[in-house]
Amino acid sequence: MEEIKAHVASCPTCTAANERVNDFCEVGRLMFFEWAQVNPPQRAELVEITQEQYERLVAERIRSERSAERN
Repeated sequence: MEEIKAHVASCPTCTAANERVNDFCEVGRLMFFEWAQVNPPQRAELVEITQEQYERLVAERIRSERSAERN
């Protein structure tokens, strides 16, 4: 996790994403996926979201995919 934190601090793409691994940063994503294989989630929670929140999430995902296609 320390390596990921160091990457996020030094990567302008990740730093712009509120100091987390950015979806558009290949290096950060690979580092996170490697870490996640060794450190599985400790719990999962079931939450409910409103229809408006769902529609916003879908729109953000579509926008993200279109942006990725252009890059």
